[in-house]
Amino acid sequence: ENEFGCMVGSNAYLTPLNSQGFAPHYDDVDVFILQLEGYKRWRVYAPFHKRETLPRASSRDYSEKEVDENGDGPLMDVVLGPGDVMYLPRGWIHQAETVGRPSHMPKVAGIKDDHSLHLTVSAMQNWC
Repeated sequence: ENEFGCMVGSNAYLTPLNSQGFAPHYDDVDVFILQLEGYKRWRVYAPFHKRETLPRASSRDYSEKEVDENGDGPLMDVVLGPGDVMYLPRGWIHQAETVGRPSHMPKVAGIKDDHSLHLTVSAMQNWC
């Protein structure tokens, strides 16, 4: 908190293979995602409206249909593996699902892909 100059929080998310923890949504905090175990596919979309660019409240859950109809598709569609880090600015819509190891990623001895474990570290800008 001293380093960022604001409140900081963290959550850990453990999800089984082929599952999704949350519907598409955006958060009211900036988030750093640290992938610890397994693989997770993230799809990130631009805010639907300018007023949602730096929101002070999280969004409701969006349906897949709303996400498909309100934009040009994901701006980023990426799979994170162990050791990968991703930054999500507040207001950017995202969804994630646990997937098996993609063929282009190297197989690492002892790494299972039957689940995903990631840590989110959130920074609440200008909330101090």
